[in-house]
Parts: sequence; structure tokens; C-alpha cells
Amino acid sequence: MMLRLLIVSLACSLGHGFLHRNRPASLIDKESSGDVKLPLTTIAKLDALKDKLNFKEGGYASVVDWLLENVETSRNSESPADADSQHVALHNNATAADNATVSQEQACLFDDQMFGMNPESKAALQKELMTGPLGQAVQYIKTHPNDGWMHCAMNGEQCPCTGSVRFGEFNWLGPSWSDPIAATGSVLCAPAQFKYKLSQETASSSCQCAWDTEKHHQPSIQLRFNSWSYAQEAWIFLLRTLAQAKWLPWSGDRFFKGSTLFGARGGGVFDRVWINKWLDTVGQEYVSKYFGARQLNCMEWDPIFYMKKYPSCAQTGYNLWYVPEPAQMRVEGKTIYADILKLPQVAGNLKMDLVIATQVWEHLNQPVDSVKALYETINPGGVLLFAVPFKAPFHGAPEDYWRYTKSGVVQVLEQGGFCVPRSAMASGGDFVYSIGLNAGISSGDFSQEELLQSYFRGFENIPDGPLEIFAVGLKKRVPTDVCPP
Repeated sequence: MMLRLLIVSLACSLGHGFLHRNRPASLIDKESSGDVKLPLTTIAKLDALKDKLNFKEGGYASVVDWLLENVETSRNSESPADADSQHVALHNNATAADNATVSQEQACLFDDQMFGMNPESKAALQKELMTGPLGQAVQYIKTHPNDGWMHCAMNGEQCPCTGSVRFGEFNWLGPSWSDPIAATGSVLCAPAQFKYKLSQETASSSCQCAWDTEKHHQPSIQLRFNSWSYAQEAWIFLLRTLAQAKWLPWSGDRFFKGSTLFGARGGGVFDRVWINKWLDTVGQEYVSKYFGARQLNCMEWDPIFYMKKYPSCAQTGYNLWYVPEPAQMRVEGKTIYADILKLPQVAGNLKMDLVIATQVWEHLNQPVDSVKALYETINPGGVLLFAVPFKAPFHGAPEDYWRYTKSGVVQVLEQGGFCVPRSAMASGGDFVYSIGLNAGISSGDFSQEELLQSYFRGFENIPDGPLEIFAVGLKKRVPTDVCPP
């Protein structure tokens, strides 16, 4: 069974034809439902084929190396001089259930079961893995082993390891590790064994092992101390490889031009999904509650994206166009040319009922003073719909200064004079979409259902890793009005 899995695994990556055309006859002849015995001459042939079939470039040299290091040899006593009578036994440790369920298709785990690749796409992927930037990146990762530390035992248990072992504890500062010691077979995981003094007797403590064999067989996907899934380890390996190929982030630039990540992949920007969700729910709720159907004076920063959502803004909707020179500041038709700090003077008696400010306040170098200026320009009883990023690459427009936590949003708006209903606050995104944003992938790479799973309403429900924070700012009709919860 083990041999069958190894051969099928090779077939998955080299093409299914390999299984039938290039598989040595001696392998087929010696297969059985129990242990598999291979002639030593066959192993020698496999070893020689590593170079001829580009196994090293394909990453399969480690398979043959594993065979050579883990086999058990036996000699046929009747013909000791016959090399083919010396066999390698690969013990079949699979259960009956494994034997019943494992097949050629099931062994192609990623390409068939997860990705649904056809022969053409497999051939294209094989070419990418063998040549060009990705092929070079694979070779780089294979020759630059990861640290390889894996959990092997808790305090007081035996750590099975042939390599290096270290003892450590986890506290609020993070993990702290002893100097590693050499181990062969097993070592007791205990502070005294490593001359380590626990900072707290109740601290969570454990041992990690770095296996010698892992350094000999790179790439090697193994479960480590902080991972419980081979799929996770595969993702880490792919991340390292694509980064070395300069295929992640999508722009190929890991250091500068962060703003290009917004559109490098195409297919839509993450924040727009959650902004639309919030404006279509909370925004509509507050506009309806505070204004009904009456016509409003509305303002949005140029270019206007979202004002059209509100029919009551149709007749008197203004766009604010940033102009730094005082001599050029003016109101002209439905456009206000001004710096936000000068807006009260430029707008004069023109007051707003509804203001939509999305992705603006990270670009203002005086955020609280800017809120105060906006507050002066809004009628009593007016509503501010406010959205800012918690996570975004640097993107000057023309400058970029701030990122806001949910508490930071409350502070800025309240210091500027607004009351902020906590129940109307919301967020979009989480740590997964933060990864996606940094990678340069787009909202079009996810389903709408997935995206909206990371939209949360209510101050207490906002997660610790959002991309966007939303809030309603209310200007009280009279100072004694109670701010909604």
C-alpha cells in the first residue's frame, strides 16, 4: 500500500501516463496486498533514475532517499550471490479501511480532489514548477530549510526525536525556549533536563524537536508545534515559494507601491463590499429614521460613489473637491471647492443634513480639527455616515496618515462634537481578508456569502482584525438630547 501511494503520488505530478509507461516492471511484479518487497537492484535503478528523469528538479529525490533510508533488507539464503534475491520490505501499515478507500484518484489530493484540475492544467502546472521563476523559487525553498521545530511532548512526557530538542514555556510575552540539546531516540521533556527555570510553575510548557531527517529532505511537509493540518503546512510552503518567485503579492512588489495591490488582481476591492452593505442597512435606517422622505442637503467627497443610494439627496447633493489654495476655494453649482478645515467659511450659510465620508479621514493630517469643521457645516439633527480603514497599504491622496481602531473612531468623532451610537457601528473584513489584501487578491476571488460572513454590526461585535470600521455621527438637535445606545 505504501509503495502504491508513493508511485501514484509521482503520477499525480508527472501526469497519469507516468504510472503506466515509466513504472519499472519489477515494481509491478513484486507488489502484494501485504508487505511489498523490492529487489535491491530495483532500488539502485531508481536511485540512478533520479538524475535522468529530473527527479531532483521535480522534488522527488526525497522519495527515493526515503526508500533507501527506511527500508529493511533480507537475503534469500538459497541464492546469496543473486542480487535480485536481496529484497527491501516496505511494511504495509495501512488499515483495511485505508486499503478499501485509497485509489489513484484519491491519492492526487490537491490537483484532483481540491482543485479539480484536468490533464491540460496539470501539464501547465508541472511546467511552471520545473522552469522559470517558480521553478527557481522551488529550488530556493528546497535549499533553504525552515526552522523545522515541531511539538513533540508536554512537560513531563517523553519527546521522541532524533535531532535537536528544546524546552520552553508560553506566557504573555510569547514563547521562551532553552538552548537545544542533541537527542537520539527520546528525551524527557522536563525543565531540569534542559537547565531551564520556569518563570511560573503553572506556565504552559512543552518541548519541540527539529528532526535531522527534515533537513535532508527539503521540501518536507510535516506537522509542527503550532499547526495541526498538512493543508496548513502546504499553504505555508506555497506562500514561501510564490513569494520567492515574486508572484505574491500580486504586484510582484513586496516593499513599495502598496497602493497597487488594490487593483493588481482585478475583480473588485474588498472594502466596497462592506461599505455598500453598511450604507444599505445602517445608513438607510438612520436616514429614514431622522429625515423620512424629505429632501436633504447632502455632501460626499469627490468622486461621488454612494450619495445616489439616497433619493432624498437627488435635488441638492453636493460634492466636496479638495483645493489647498484659499484663493480658489468657492461654491460653484453643486461643487464645493475647499480644504475641510476651511469648509465652514467657504460654505457659509449652506448647511448639510447628510454627509457621507468614506475613506477620507486617513488622508487628513488634522483628524479631530477636521471633524470639528465638518460638525460646524452640518445642521442640528444632521447625520454623518463615516467609514475608515483599520488595515490598508499606504495610499497617498495626496497623503496618507492614519489607520483607525474602533475606539479611535469613537474618540475622533466625539472629540469633534458628534454623538456616536455604538449599536450603529460595524466592521468589514477579518484576518483572512487582511492576508488577501496584502497578497493583492480581490473580492472577486471570494463568494459574496464568504465576504458578508465577515461583516459585523455593533461595537462589541467588531473583531480584532477588520479591514474597515463604520460609524454614524449624530449632531444633536439640542445639547440635552440623549445619544442613542
